[in-house]
Amino acid sequence: MTQMKYKIIACGVVLDELKLSESSFTDVQELDAGLHLSSGKLHQALQDAIDISRNHYSGIILGFGLCAMAFMGIKARDCPIYIPRTDDCIGLFLGSQNSYDTLRKENPGTYYLSQSWIKRKITVFDDFQRLSGLYGEEQARRMIKLVLRGYSRLVFIDSNTKASNDYRLYARKMADSYGLEYKVVQGSCRFLEKLIHGPWDREFIKIEAGATLNYQDFKKKPSGQGMSFYQSLSKPEDK
Repeated sequence: MTQMKYKIIACGVVLDELKLSESSFTDVQELDAGLHLSSGKLHQALQDAIDISRNHYSGIILGFGLCAMAFMGIKARDCPIYIPRTDDCIGLFLGSQNSYDTLRKENPGTYYLSQSWIKRKITVFDDFQRLSGLYGEEQARRMIKLVLRGYSRLVFIDSNTKASNDYRLYARKMADSYGLEYKVVQGSCRFLEKLIHGPWDREFIKIEAGATLNYQDFKKKPSGQGMSFYQSLSKPEDK
């Protein structure tokens, strides 16, 4: 029997939410969440991470979504790549792209916060202190409001941890400070569990070895039942 070996490459924000201690993955590579500020840099960092993994794995699992088109043109090398069929990590935290779509239909002008985003200080609100030092508090607040001008609601995705209440309070404070409607929605680990345990089915895109990811891969109708990590751990050796 041939042992199959997989690697996870994921944004740090997603890794915060993944219960990797409960999985059989031993090879995990974190990419800096700050790379999302530049789609070009994120694209290059991801391709570099895939390239250095050559000749070592049966497959690579990406803990990302479409992420502002940064993944377009990413190429699988000598093994397939599996990527969640979702616009970004919000779909992962909510449990499905369908749950994400429902919230967007409810209010397209929604800004999302999660415990991991707040903890890592990578939200628009974290710019306030930096901007205050440069321009003063009043001007800094005006600048943040300008960034938020297309938003009318703040949704906190509750991951239901012991620290959740502190993060909920912070999210509520930010919503009140900037005149946003506030809503808490319960997060779900369903999609995240599929990411590490499988099955990598129609909710995932499979990029075959040597193939390149394009936008149509995200939008075309998926087919097939996929497989789970545990189903793929071993298979008969080719004779």
